[in-house]
Amino acid sequence: MRLKSALFGITVTLAFTAFAPTIARADLLGSQVTGVLLFPNETTFCNTPGICSGPIGPLLVTAGVEFPAGTLAFDGSLDVSGSQIIWTATVGVTYASPGGAGAFNGFNLQFTGAPTITNVTLDPASTIPPVPFVGPPVSSASGISFNGQNVLFNLAGDSVVAGQKLILNVTTSPSAVPEPASGVLVGAALLLLGGVASLRRKFISL
Repeated sequence: MRLKSALFGITVTLAFTAFAPTIARADLLGSQVTGVLLFPNETTFCNTPGICSGPIGPLLVTAGVEFPAGTLAFDGSLDVSGSQIIWTATVGVTYASPGGAGAFNGFNLQFTGAPTITNVTLDPASTIPPVPFVGPPVSSASGISFNGQNVLFNLAGDSVVAGQKLILNVTTSPSAVPEPASGVLVGAALLLLGGVASLRRKFISL
């Protein structure tokens, strides 16, 4: 009976472990991001050789800088970390209205394979403020717009010097996913259940 109880305890533990979900990383690392500079509005891709490019990506979000200066734009770099989006100015410029040097409306980042984005806020350490904008398709009094998989921010009109940063804090919701080893654990649990049943029959026959 002691052997039967021990096997039953192991079986229950394995079965619980197999079906209990684990919490996936609740950040952007490991997801993919496509970036685009938008000009002169939120629906137009900027694509001017030497100034800005069309969409770039999808790129894997890692500890490095996903969009160095000269890729999405000539005058800054864009880095995505686990929980932040950081634009760093690399030259002194005024992000102006159409026709001005460095003119653009803003940037849009689209994520795939990431947890749902639930909030985007301006970090107190930012030295470049986002600028309110009016759509269509969207408008924002804070200069920041987002949905579950996209973040858009506007800098048009800001005057900056090299080294200044816009830092956005991104909050995502954790998602429950099964452990990759669940199948193995389920199989082991079933085998042990079978062993317990077999032993029970033997004890009864005795």
